[in-house]
Amino acid sequence: MPLLVLVIALAACTPKAVHPTLPPRPPSHPMIAPPVARPPVALTPPPVAPPRNFDQEKARMRAALAKNPQDSLAPTEVGYYLDVLLGRIKQSAGRDIGAVRQNQKLVIVLPARAGFAVGSVDVGPGLQPSLAALVRVLVEYRRVLVVVRVRPDQSVIGASNPRLTEQRGSAIAKALADAGISPQRIAIAPAAPSHPAVAKPGILPRARIQFELEPIVRLTARPKSRT
Repeated sequence: MPLLVLVIALAACTPKAVHPTLPPRPPSHPMIAPPVARPPVALTPPPVAPPRNFDQEKARMRAALAKNPQDSLAPTEVGYYLDVLLGRIKQSAGRDIGAVRQNQKLVIVLPARAGFAVGSVDVGPGLQPSLAALVRVLVEYRRVLVVVRVRPDQSVIGASNPRLTEQRGSAIAKALADAGISPQRIAIAPAAPSHPAVAKPGILPRARIQFELEPIVRLTARPKSRT
């Protein structure tokens, strides 16, 4: 009996084995890596077309866009669409932008105070509000081709440099593309030949930025001739 008591006492004093803590079981599905942020893609505006090919280049661009019904108009929709677009531009930009309809296109002229510094191709800060107001409308009404045309300031010596004028047109086109207008909808007009100013004595035309909005008309299938 004493021997049994001794065995029980020794068993109670023996330390219990401690089992190591196992790490948590990994999930059955692999971990999904977070998406890698990609830098924004820089949009390149179309090049300036030579003067002799400009009308052909515009026709080619309109024909390419006309293949998509969402980017084009039926011939019967053109007049109403231009009237609505003209109203939206005037409502959005107010008096900061001159907008008129000339037959089957809209002509938008930005104020003379906006634009570029002398000899510079950088878009001036005075142009930003008017340009932003115009872009908001053109992003919504995308069934027009946007022709960018920069007129030189003939009151400044050297400002009528054709190369400088075309670089300014490219700068405006890039600003439009960066703001959300598809480069496929932007055409940069070549520099117009310099002519002596026809105005009041001592007053020469100031530089201006002009946009011509030409409707993209959907191509309709011609009916087959009966034989």
